[in-house]
Amino acid sequence: MAGIHLIRLNQYIFTLVQSLPWTEGGSKPSSPLAIAKHCRLNGIPCPPTKTEDDAGFDLWESTYREKFPWVLGAGMWRSLNKLATTLKTIETRLRPDGTIDFSLFYFGGHVGQRKLRGSTDKIR
Repeated sequence: MAGIHLIRLNQYIFTLVQSLPWTEGGSKPSSPLAIAKHCRLNGIPCPPTKTEDDAGFDLWESTYREKFPWVLGAGMWRSLNKLATTLKTIETRLRPDGTIDFSLFYFGGHVGQRKLRGSTDKIR
């Protein structure tokens, strides 16, 4: 099931990457240098790093996305690429019976018991 969605998602990502002006020159969609250069060419400030300043990036995106559609595309690429990576992981871990192999790290708040990664305990 994840395979069909992953194919569609990859097609959408491919189309999105083609719409980002700096990828025409061979730059990666998330290249900070290419994005900064393109911002300077259009006379707008460079976006703050999303990991360090989520609110600042969101403000930058909402300010410039109407005039420059590639602004929204750059943010969308990051989100969609993360989703595609997650779907690939699910697809590789999916068993024939429809279950997935995964591990958790849990620290119980009440008594502080630890369940380490790889534990064979069942979750109910």
